[in-house]
Amino acid sequence: MRKFSRALLLRQEVPVDKERITFSSMYEIDDMWIWFFYYIHNKLNFEHSEIWMWNGEHRITRYKENFVEKWYGEFPTKNIDFDFVFGRGGFKEYIPVMKACSHAFLLYYGAIFKKRLNPEANGDATKYDLILADSQRQYDELISSGYNVHKFLKPACENIFLPLKREKKYDVVFIANARQKKFKGHEWFFNKTKDTGFKILWIGNVDGDLISLTRKLGLDIRYTGWIPRKDISDLACHAKVGVCCSEGDSCPRIIPEMLCMGIPIIIRETEHLHIWNDYLRDDFCCLVNDDCFADMLDWYIKYYESFEPREFYLKNFSLEISSNRLVEDIKKIAG
Repeated sequence: MRKFSRALLLRQEVPVDKERITFSSMYEIDDMWIWFFYYIHNKLNFEHSEIWMWNGEHRITRYKENFVEKWYGEFPTKNIDFDFVFGRGGFKEYIPVMKACSHAFLLYYGAIFKKRLNPEANGDATKYDLILADSQRQYDELISSGYNVHKFLKPACENIFLPLKREKKYDVVFIANARQKKFKGHEWFFNKTKDTGFKILWIGNVDGDLISLTRKLGLDIRYTGWIPRKDISDLACHAKVGVCCSEGDSCPRIIPEMLCMGIPIIIRETEHLHIWNDYLRDDFCCLVNDDCFADMLDWYIKYYESFEPREFYLKNFSLEISSNRLVEDIKKIAG
């Protein structure tokens, strides 16, 4: 097989609240993509790997001797010699780096259907060796564009999302920031749980309109506001069941995160949610249409103790399993 020595993950733009992605050690990292890249780094025996962020003050963090994160104002494109590059996100800032490393094995994952999924549709002419797809719909579109496509099951950040034994104070946990309410399904979920009597834990930042709605509906709900990812398990594990009500994600990462925490999950079936349906099982996680949602949620709450979602996660979605699958495909393509 073709030997890779130097690898690069093009990760993201440095956010305004940069403290949220600032870590001093490997085991503080709460970003699944960096962990996923680290698993690939180890399995393919890279000699040296780097994670790059853009639009930030210059910063270097050495998580391991040969596993380094770097922040740049703009990505450098000269005198770089990576032979494996993973573009996570599909941003235009990645294209010059891909061109500079055109000889490398080029891996891509854009994620959002009709936005960054297909490089060609976004004016990116890079000849990627392999693209990740997290649903059949994504897979079919990418195949029709002539790409090699890997069927990807998204893992969770396993050092953060933990199955903790906690008193079950809440029937259901809803994890979604209000600033994403246009596609996370806040209003839909709150209206669906009117008159159910469910004790609800809402984790995520809030806004006045949504708080007013929950009060108008008379919901029994606790608002946590925004909390760091590392603190989510300690709160979420007080709930019996989780929900995913997204309207604009192909495979919301809250699905594997709930399973990783050992929380069974009810998933709203929408036009845009197209995770691999073979992995949505009634006894671990359940895809439900709008009409049946409240009744199915009630049933899961009553019988939550009979489910073993953590075991299901470890057998199907884990970082180990997911990275093994990808490495197998990389080796096939790399010869």
